[in-house]
This record gives sequence, C-alpha cells and structure tokens, in this order.
Amino acid sequence: LDDGMVQCWGKNDDGELGNGTFARSTVPVDVIGLAGRVLRIAAASFHTCALLETGGLQCWGASNHGQLGNGSTEPSPSAVFPLGMEAGVAYMDAGGAHTCVLMEGGPARCWGYNNEGQLGNGDYGWGNDILEPGDVLGFPPGAMAIACGDAHTCALIEGGTLMCWGANSSSQLGDGTRTMRTTPVDVVCR
Repeated sequence: LDDGMVQCWGKNDDGELGNGTFARSTVPVDVIGLAGRVLRIAAASFHTCALLETGGLQCWGASNHGQLGNGSTEPSPSAVFPLGMEAGVAYMDAGGAHTCVLMEGGPARCWGYNNEGQLGNGDYGWGNDILEPGDVLGFPPGAMAIACGDAHTCALIEGGTLMCWGANSSSQLGDGTRTMRTTPVDVVCR
C-alpha cells in the first residue's frame, strides 16, 4: 500500500493473513504488528514475510517447521521478528516452508524446513528443521539476491554467478546433476 503497510486475503488456517485471527477472508485485511514501512513482501505456502524500510524482517503464519524463525513451532497470526532480524537484512525470500535472507555486507541465513538441504547448512532430513536463522555454509561474499523454491534455494552473486542448494531430483540446481546439495554449488552456465 502507499503507506508502506500490508494487506492479505484468502485462507488463514495458520494465521497467514497476519490480521490477528485464524479466520479466512475474501477481502483484504490489514496485517497487524508490523514495526514500520514495508519495502518487499514474500508469500510462501502458509507463511508470509516482509522486509521493512529499517532493514528488519517480520514474518507471520505457519511455523510448524520453524519457518517464522522465532524459535517456535507455533503459528503466529500477527507479524513477529525472527531471532536477530530486527535490522541488517538486505534481501529476503520465503519458500515452501523455509525462509532465507541476505544480510547487509555478507552472509546468507536460512531457517525452517530442511528435508532436502534447502537451508544450506550441510544437513538435511526429516527432523532437521531449524527454528532460528543459521548461516548458509560456504556462501561467498557479494550476493545480490536470494530466491526460495519449494525445497531449494538460489542466490545471485555479484558478477552474475548463480549458486543453488537443496532438492535436485529434477535438476533444479542447474549443476549438471540430479544430486541433492546441502551447501551452495555453482549453476553451470553454457
């Protein structure tokens, strides 16, 4: 919206509309709890995140896999800060049930569902969910953007390099294989 606030509508079983309820809405409703003007928003399957003008990140909705990053698996029907994300976030995106950010001047951090290595922390599997932001291992400096798929994540690095990690059964990582990767690998450009 022009005032930097956010409205959502639709299904709301996990509080993904952010209006303080779990009731569906066929019309736009205001997200509550936002700590400032919103620059960017990312809507995943059952959670939503917003990058604030201040560099903070807030999320709301489902957290059954820790995708809100606040240390809990309880849903939140209003905006909350993931741990340590009150400032310093340069870019963000939300995937199926995970969230990733690029911090100003450096690291990428991800949290949430990690069944196929989409968090880039060197681990994967059922029960390996991460409830708070953690660093992506082997991530180079100079990242410009990050994008989360359902179970994989990619980043654009300064100079035009692409790196991806996570699920790869359909060769979605672009590394010339169908092997799952739990840390970033270069996309093979031809």
